[in-house]
Amino acid sequence: MSESRLRISKIDEVTQVEFIDRNILDEANIQAISDEISGLIDTTSTPQILINFANVDHLSSAALGALITINNKTNEKDGTLRLANIDPQIYEVFVITRLNKLFNIHETLNDAMTQFNALVNDRDQINELIDRILKLAVDAGLKDAALFAVRLAIEEAITNAFVHGHEGLDTNLPVTVEFKVSDGDLQIAIEDQGVMLMKAYMTEVAFNSQGNRVADIIGADSKEVIFTSGSTESNNIAIKGAANMYAKKPAGETGRGHIISAIHEHKAVLDPCKRLEKEGFDVTYLEPGPDGLITRDMVEGALRDDTILVTIMWANNELGTINEIPEIGELCHSKGVVFHTDATQWVGKMPTNVKTDNIDLLSLSGHKIYGPKGVGALYVRRRKPRIRLTALQEGGGQERGFRSGTLNVTGIVGLGKACELCAQSMDDERERLLEFRNMLESMIEKELDVVQVNGHRDKRLANITNISFGFVEGESLMMAIKEIAVSSGSACTSASLEPSYVLKALGIGDDLAHSSLRLSFGRWTTKEQVEFAGNKIIEAVKKLRDLSPLYDMHNEGIDISKIEWEIGVGLVGAPECGDVMQLQIKVNDDTGIIEDAKFKCFGCGSAIASSSLATEWLRGKTLDEGLDIKNTEIVEELSLPPVKIHCSVLAEDAIKAAISDYKHKQEA
Repeated sequence: MSESRLRISKIDEVTQVEFIDRNILDEANIQAISDEISGLIDTTSTPQILINFANVDHLSSAALGALITINNKTNEKDGTLRLANIDPQIYEVFVITRLNKLFNIHETLNDAMTQFNALVNDRDQINELIDRILKLAVDAGLKDAALFAVRLAIEEAITNAFVHGHEGLDTNLPVTVEFKVSDGDLQIAIEDQGVMLMKAYMTEVAFNSQGNRVADIIGADSKEVIFTSGSTESNNIAIKGAANMYAKKPAGETGRGHIISAIHEHKAVLDPCKRLEKEGFDVTYLEPGPDGLITRDMVEGALRDDTILVTIMWANNELGTINEIPEIGELCHSKGVVFHTDATQWVGKMPTNVKTDNIDLLSLSGHKIYGPKGVGALYVRRRKPRIRLTALQEGGGQERGFRSGTLNVTGIVGLGKACELCAQSMDDERERLLEFRNMLESMIEKELDVVQVNGHRDKRLANITNISFGFVEGESLMMAIKEIAVSSGSACTSASLEPSYVLKALGIGDDLAHSSLRLSFGRWTTKEQVEFAGNKIIEAVKKLRDLSPLYDMHNEGIDISKIEWEIGVGLVGAPECGDVMQLQIKVNDDTGIIEDAKFKCFGCGSAIASSSLATEWLRGKTLDEGLDIKNTEIVEELSLPPVKIHCSVLAEDAIKAAISDYKHKQEA
């Protein structure tokens, strides 16, 4: 092999290998190249090898095989092999093939992922490849979940690297399966083009076993489980399918039937109900009390002779509050009304038996129980009474005609495994998370005043808490605790900020609704993370309150609700609009120069930044020069997006208010 066709250089501890000739990796040269790179590895105690494929157009199967050999040789010496500028389709083959080499029947995926994370250190590259890799897994056959482990391994790697790196307290967001490799039979073949073919076959018995696992966790029969893409699809099939099946009148007419739901349901329930209203159905939306609960009595009071369906979630996704589902189900059965519950937050966390809990239709989702995203299930009662649904889509007739379409086999296997694992750990997990939730709430309530835990204090899930912090704006609070993954009840996107509709349904005022955080705990949450999060939240709230003119007024005993917010009193804005600013200026009476300026601000990060910039620009100016400061200058300086321009307008108003207030005092 010619030396000119392979360039080797050393940067710090990393040996970089580059290919000069685009066709260097053909069958004739590959062995010699492999031997030379192997020689580099042999001469180093812990080799750090970077192979740059910038000048390579194609990898043959022989080249890929040599790459795997080099990788294994590097591993044997506790070294690291990294690849740069490689074609993504080739790279995904290498990644999956390497995973195959890492898997051992006695290893958990977490062990494998420690090594996988060392392989790839480029987050963007992983994100680009994830879709392709998952498609290979989905298109492949399956034998006892072995090949599905590849899909879970990739998702687990991303989760470990980019989610678990934060002190995450928003586990209601999608997570992945905790999955042990139970079958090492990964059948992998490599074609000449270097394309991965994962060939295995899943028998009907193996497929049915996944339905059994899902059915077992809710006390159902496997024949009553319909696999879907998630709770949103399950809810749509259940609500629209039941409404159209039991409609009193045909499509196109009004008065087709009455449906009962609640105003603080998930959008995946509310939107189908709104659609049915346009199709001739009447819908009653129950309003919860301050505790967030929907009770049997509320439903009974709303029942009508033409009621055909009741759909109430089991546990609220923002509050964790638990509704009276068994009691509501019993009432519906006594009246001959179909009862559906969105149990997305409930299943896997609390014991469930659809028979004794009087449920006709139940929705669940994989990613809420540490399963894969994009898969869920719908329970449909088969007897006493037998529930029928109108199919929403036609096609191959899969899932007994309820849900036509090719089944997501790998996702279904993951969902089944997730259900199995949750059933094993549910009780112990609930006690552990309850301890964490109570600990966090106690920390916050001990250190801060004007805080409110939203929803019923007892009738709620152990893994969710929703807390409002008075005199703090939600977006600013989230920006101040970036180390923690949380959700806010509001998002400052316009001057007319809308807080969480769930919190408003409880009668919580806009001021507290704007300042709410939802925190949730999960399988990987530790006590140290909870303590870290609690301390960070307390610290952030105290700092933001130091900036808040509203908190000053509260401490002075002023009733903020009775304040008339207008220019001329040094304050501008209004709490219900999301932002309040107060600027104070110190003027040299002899020169008329503003010597100092300070600000107080209740609002989002852009509002605080606009206030701070306004005080900075006021210093050293005359009063007239101060009045010349325009909001457009603030927008340009801070590069505010259109949805934040109102913050700059408020800052300009605050400048005028501060100067006006000073002049009034001088005249007095």
